[in-house]
Amino acid sequence: MRKYFLFVSLLILVLFLFTMSGWAKIITKKSMISITLPAETTLPNISNDYIQVVIGETGRFTLGNIGGDPDNPNDDDKILLFGHPGPWSSFTSIRIDGTDYIFGGGTEVVAPCQQGGSLVASWKIVPQIVVTQTLTIIRSFSTGRDDNLQIAYEIKNEGSSFPQIGLSLMLDTMLGDNDGAPFRVLGFGEVTIEKEWVSPADTIPQYFQVFDNFDDPTVLSMFSITGVGFPAPDRLVLGDWYEASGYTVDFGDPYAGDSSAPWNYTIDSSIPFDDGAVIISWNPLSFSPGQSRTYGTGYGLGGMTYVAWDPFNLGLSAPEFIQIDGSNEYVPNPFTVVCYLKNSSGHEVAGATVKFNLVPGLVFDTGETAEKAIEPPVPAEEIVQEDWSIKALGTMTGYLDLSVTCYAEGKNQTITKSIYIPALPNSIHGRVTNSDAQPLVSVTINIFYNGALVASTTPFSDGTFLIEDLTPGTYQLVATSDEYANRTMPVNVGSGTDTENINVVLFRPFEDTEKLEAFCYPNPVRQNPVRIVFYTEESAEVEVEIFTTAGKRVKTYNTTTNGSGHFGVDWNINDVANGVYFYRVTATWGGKERTVIKKIAVIKR
Repeated sequence: MRKYFLFVSLLILVLFLFTMSGWAKIITKKSMISITLPAETTLPNISNDYIQVVIGETGRFTLGNIGGDPDNPNDDDKILLFGHPGPWSSFTSIRIDGTDYIFGGGTEVVAPCQQGGSLVASWKIVPQIVVTQTLTIIRSFSTGRDDNLQIAYEIKNEGSSFPQIGLSLMLDTMLGDNDGAPFRVLGFGEVTIEKEWVSPADTIPQYFQVFDNFDDPTVLSMFSITGVGFPAPDRLVLGDWYEASGYTVDFGDPYAGDSSAPWNYTIDSSIPFDDGAVIISWNPLSFSPGQSRTYGTGYGLGGMTYVAWDPFNLGLSAPEFIQIDGSNEYVPNPFTVVCYLKNSSGHEVAGATVKFNLVPGLVFDTGETAEKAIEPPVPAEEIVQEDWSIKALGTMTGYLDLSVTCYAEGKNQTITKSIYIPALPNSIHGRVTNSDAQPLVSVTINIFYNGALVASTTPFSDGTFLIEDLTPGTYQLVATSDEYANRTMPVNVGSGTDTENINVVLFRPFEDTEKLEAFCYPNPVRQNPVRIVFYTEESAEVEVEIFTTAGKRVKTYNTTTNGSGHFGVDWNINDVANGVYFYRVTATWGGKERTVIKKIAVIKR
């Protein structure tokens, strides 16, 4: 009995000391907030209306909001990296031939300073190896605003040997006053325990988000890991700051920390963390004499479209735009769309499904499916997520809709946001349909320049087509089909990324000359130009009228066609409100009047 009593007493003492030791760390670190948050910083910094970046004398940096998300009053003046605006707890480790060094040590080459719109610092870590850190505020893929920080490191071998060099970036995340907000990762969900992804066995997530409250977040932030113009990392770790940094004492010291801690971090998937850190690592590679490589990532504010519904509140997150790289390829592509579902019903919900609704010009990545079951049943107040990997073909450009429909308890709700797809330079792109806007596939698209055939293609299954690598100039597009009348139209090709989609509408040969064919493109309408097109068998007098649903005429156009073919008028929607309109086309030829009435929706951004 006495041994048992002593054992229990010792166990209680050990647990007490362990607990107090952990809390001592937390209290010590948290107490630094009042020390490291002066009203203004004198350290080099860059900022705009959204965020501020501060760099310290050792090259360590912090990030925080100024105005943050203009639509979220909760996130003004909130922290995104711990200690802001006093850098110390985040750092970068350089591994050179098996030895680890913290960036900011060695021989200073460029003292931390502002250069143009960036913060720059450079150190010769060891003789002949120079590492330059560049911090730049950039436009966010997620929000479309300049509210993300690009973190880039150029490593250059100035010597004559072939060293093995790698880099590990450790960031001490914080959302406002929350030092342990859960990470929400593509293809996995909420992460509150230690988790890692190691390439090539695991697919490194394209991005992940962090928010403390789904319905009313204080701060919504996002890490961009792959598809951001840098080599993909070899390892991503979401874990505990104390283990990731190696800090045991000297909290607040911008020179302290264990250079090997980010590299040697071993996860324990049974341990939850309440002080989150992110480790992004690129394994050592051989550097030839004079060779340099640049690694980097992005971190800042994230964006989400939100719809309140029962039984789920829905959130949709996706890039606001994609870009074109130096090889004329889209990045990121594929891109990821995430739908969050929070059970708002007050009871468990079973049997729900979500479906991604493809629009022309977008396709599912290999192995992806449109519809997904929400399994297992979702308890009340729980948040789950599903994501889709989507590719842009380049066949339809401008603002395209990304939408997901949730089906639950006999009801459905659709949530939608848009993504901007730039046009690939020197291309002809668009869609082939019939007059009922149904895609046509059994069509050949021939492109002629000065009478010579220079390119030919057939449409994808959604009727869209793309022809690339053309020289800027004016071409003739000829669409031929066994079932429909051929269509010839001039097309201008430019080197820019804002060229219009070409809508090729084919009509069946007229058997009934009383019939008048007409269509509007695009429909629905988001921006100018809006083209109302009609087909006349011979020269005709044509009137185009546009009405509201209440019957009020808002515009009238009169024109004369010259022979048979497709003709049209352009409607400027700048002065009309969003809504549904009708257009009536009246054409007279051969002594007979023909009329067609169709509907058009205006949904301006």
